[in-house]
Amino acid sequence: MAEYPIMPLMVQQYLADCDGKTLDQHGAYLLTLFQLWLQPDCGVPADPEWLRRKLGIHGNKWRALWPTIRPHLEVIQGRFYQKNLAIQRQYLREKSEKNKRNANNRWVKFRT
Repeated sequence: MAEYPIMPLMVQQYLADCDGKTLDQHGAYLLTLFQLWLQPDCGVPADPEWLRRKLGIHGNKWRALWPTIRPHLEVIQGRFYQKNLAIQRQYLREKSEKNKRNANNRWVKFRT
């Protein structure tokens, strides 16, 4: 199971970034974001063919869709990342750690 099974989606930002995309382009990009989110580092191999197979998109359709997805991804050390997704993951990690500390502190006070 994914570390965080729920992915926050900043709808206004997403729509602003993807203005003018077709339904197929939106679908392919959202599926790409979902695949990124499922990885512990929010990254996948920087291999468009790997991503195509993972998304289950036919080769001809992928050739039409890939140019609309690629600009949203950056390559770091051989992996594709989407900048805002990584920021959201880090925010959730920090918030989760803070909530755990606070809960532990409450239990410590309760037990003493």
